[in-house]
Amino acid sequence: MKNAIKFWIVACVAVLLVVGASPVSASGGITVTGRWAGIAFANPEFDLDGDGVSGRQFDVRAFDQLPFSGIEGAVDSQLIGFGCAGPGSLELKSLGKIVFRGRLGDALYAEPEPNGPNLCFDPTNPNEVLQVVLTGGTGPFANASGTGTITLHDTVLMTRIVTIPGVGPVPAPTLVDTRGEFTLRIQ
Repeated sequence: MKNAIKFWIVACVAVLLVVGASPVSASGGITVTGRWAGIAFANPEFDLDGDGVSGRQFDVRAFDQLPFSGIEGAVDSQLIGFGCAGPGSLELKSLGKIVFRGRLGDALYAEPEPNGPNLCFDPTNPNEVLQVVLTGGTGPFANASGTGTITLHDTVLMTRIVTIPGVGPVPAPTLVDTRGEFTLRIQ
């Protein structure tokens, strides 16, 4: 029986190493890397900056790692400026809440780093990098802290025209094919 338990523990550690969670570091944390893919929808309830452009609501599958089965949340972005990566690109400040859903239902909470760099959305080459802070959760994540990086490769599938005060009419995303990678440093 003891050998079976030892084998199970060794197998679990090996799976964690292979699928994206590094072993516990000297500071007691782990690093998890993975990917996600799914659809995000515009939802006027999540216009978090009051600009008339609906924020996005999403519940997408996560893969290539063991701890999380999905990523959920609501995010919005405040327009900061134009031309961060050439004509047609937008500099955006990200707002909202993100939940990394554990495979057994528990949650790790995250939100955009308040002092992090702004997003630069270039529709011809979507590759936005969002810095996040981890703010606790439920179950084994109840007292979690740490940081993370989320890289988005979003493709806007549907838009509607909205008028932003001081900017004028712009196409606002209503349906987005969202996919990307994440790295979380959990303490």
